[in-house]
Amino acid sequence: MLSYSLSEKSAAVWFYAFAALTVAGFFVSLAVDESFPLLIPFAILFVYFALFDFKKVYFLLLFLIPLTREFDIPGGVSLDLPGEPVLIVLMFIFFFYLLKKRTYEIAFLKNPLIQLLALHLLWILITVLFSYKVLISTKFFLAKIWYISTYILLTGLFVKKIKNFKILFWSVLIPTCFTIVMVLLRHAATGFSFDDVNAATAIFYRNHVNYAAFVSLLMPFIWLAATWYGKATLPRHFLNLTKLLFIIAIYFAYARGAWLALIAAIGFYYAMKLRLFKFILPAMLVIFIFIAHHMVTDNKYLDYAPEFSKAIYHGSLTEHIQATIRNQDLSTAERFYRWVAGIHMAGEHPLTGFGPGSFYHFYQYYTVTAFTTYVSD
Repeated sequence: MLSYSLSEKSAAVWFYAFAALTVAGFFVSLAVDESFPLLIPFAILFVYFALFDFKKVYFLLLFLIPLTREFDIPGGVSLDLPGEPVLIVLMFIFFFYLLKKRTYEIAFLKNPLIQLLALHLLWILITVLFSYKVLISTKFFLAKIWYISTYILLTGLFVKKIKNFKILFWSVLIPTCFTIVMVLLRHAATGFSFDDVNAATAIFYRNHVNYAAFVSLLMPFIWLAATWYGKATLPRHFLNLTKLLFIIAIYFAYARGAWLALIAAIGFYYAMKLRLFKFILPAMLVIFIFIAHHMVTDNKYLDYAPEFSKAIYHGSLTEHIQATIRNQDLSTAERFYRWVAGIHMAGEHPLTGFGPGSFYHFYQYYTVTAFTTYVSD
């Protein structure tokens, strides 16, 4: 990594120069009635750290994860802003670093999970060559490269000690807490209505499911982080409040999968602690094979098709849960509609598929009308 140290005098000069540039940007922004002059000082700061200490850019990227939203761009693809441009720049900085240093920790690359990830990336490249939507599949593959090179390989480079992991954790947690508070305030204005949950989360998240999934994934790390600090310390008190905040957020996200995942996480924790996975995984495989065989035998899966007139959207949480149990919930029924189509698509192209990211362009040709809902068009 490129780095050098500044004397106290030089550091003070640079600090005042940056402050003056920031103030100048503010007044220029007011004069021209445009916001971009405000960004110039921060762009310069970003370039400085990118050139001389890109570890800070890495932690900036982590900080931006909860604040990043997906935006559609022409060509049927999307871009996550502001995080993804930073991610792409960081990827190129990392590649330049590898060319300069010509070294990386081999032990990290020998990890079986990293090797499986490499095979996964190779197979995606192969499927791109057979894709029916080459542009979309190529963007999907490139996105995989910049996600893996930054979130995986850079993490292997920068997060080697517990103190680095703590910085990683706080870099993600603090902005996430901010987004949760904003979502809850917006949702509270509607009386925590089930019908308005997507509108409340849209400020930062694509929908309430993405919101619930992201928040749920952080929950185990909050419990872990609480063990880093003494009971009477300020960080411990903050993390205990954060646990409550996250539980409230997950509940009012109204995502059934997140609720079940948290319950399952407790079971998986004890399964790992008691080393039961060597029994659980084979048992789960047997159950999966049995269910799959049952479903395909004499097309029994058709017996589970929802009734078109009863598979409707429910604006009440209670009705939503009851409809799920009775197989009359619209979102669940529509998922089955697409899953069945996906299985038929896999049957036609079992090895290479239709191309990464191209499912939505082709699945309707492989659907089964028995599973159609009124939103399937």
